[in-house]
Amino acid sequence: MLNVFICEDNSHHRAHIESVVKNYIENEACDIELVLSTANPDDIINYVEKKPEETGLYFCDIHLQHEMTGIDLAAKIVSIDNNAKIVFITTHSELAYLTFRLKIETMDYIVKDDPEDVEKRVSECLAESYKLCMSSESQVDEYYIIKTNKEVWNIPFDDILFFETHQTIRHKMIIHTKNSQIEFRAMISDVAKISPLFFRCNKSFVVNTKNIKYVDKSNCKLEMVNGQYVPMTVRRIKDLLKHMT
Repeated sequence: MLNVFICEDNSHHRAHIESVVKNYIENEACDIELVLSTANPDDIINYVEKKPEETGLYFCDIHLQHEMTGIDLAAKIVSIDNNAKIVFITTHSELAYLTFRLKIETMDYIVKDDPEDVEKRVSECLAESYKLCMSSESQVDEYYIIKTNKEVWNIPFDDILFFETHQTIRHKMIIHTKNSQIEFRAMISDVAKISPLFFRCNKSFVVNTKNIKYVDKSNCKLEMVNGQYVPMTVRRIKDLLKHMT
């Protein structure tokens, strides 16, 4: 799925871009979601920081009624989302050089003067981004990527044993691999959708079914290939067995 974000402080222009995106989604019947449309760049940053594993297409105005400019916002986005597609929409075409000076790779730089041209080029950006997204998802992804502000891990699916929610910190997960444990920000509902290999066995754990050694139905627990145990709810045992066949 392609996630779309809009940051535009002019409500009229923001509504126009929203309309173009929504019409494109409806007309093309494609797997695109307008996740967030806002005048406040902090809203975008907060979302991206909470879900660094996601990537998206970002339409950013350059001049925002905020201490942060659209260019500052884009730089922050790409520092977290390495695969972000950035599109600037602005009345100031003369500022395009700044994106090159700051080495911000952009998909397009759209001037607001002509509404029809804006609609055409926003649609083209959606089409190209969706094509790239589908091409990427069609490839067999055998790695789970975890990004933080300082590090990036590419973890082979085969090495993943299970995920568990952090006991004290909200929206934080711990991934258990055959050789390590890593804490990172994510929601368990999102982790469960990573691959058909992964199964949510209770409210706090997602297991890699490929690395289950034994299903202990009597004691409602799973033994993993390294000898660790994961708790299992009774009502999910039947679903797990079906999932594994």
